[in-house]
Amino acid sequence: MAARPPISKVGFIGTTVAMSDGFFADRLARHGLATVMPEPRHHDMLNSAIYDELVHGRVVDATRRRVLGVLEELWDSGVEGVLLGCTELELLVRQADAELPVYPCTTLHVNAALDRALAS
Repeated sequence: MAARPPISKVGFIGTTVAMSDGFFADRLARHGLATVMPEPRHHDMLNSAIYDELVHGRVVDATRRRVLGVLEELWDSGVEGVLLGCTELELLVRQADAELPVYPCTTLHVNAALDRALAS
């Protein structure tokens, strides 16, 4: 993954619990990142996409379009990128699908672990 310029405001999508609880936003804030969650009206749809479709290996184009609409709303709110805060979301949203930078949490964690392991 190519290096991206630093950002200060990131959108976050994930499960309803992840978006409603301050756990992720608080930790990102400690690293200087303001976090914007989708409007609450989108939480059930995102949760359903994860638990009713993606965990069962179903990638539905209509759902992808709806999620991309949520990303557009986040971008319109001023975020500089969006963090996919759930492993399964990487099945649904790829960088090629969105105009704003997409940060896939699982891929980022794996790359960081590999970098750390190889640096030892």
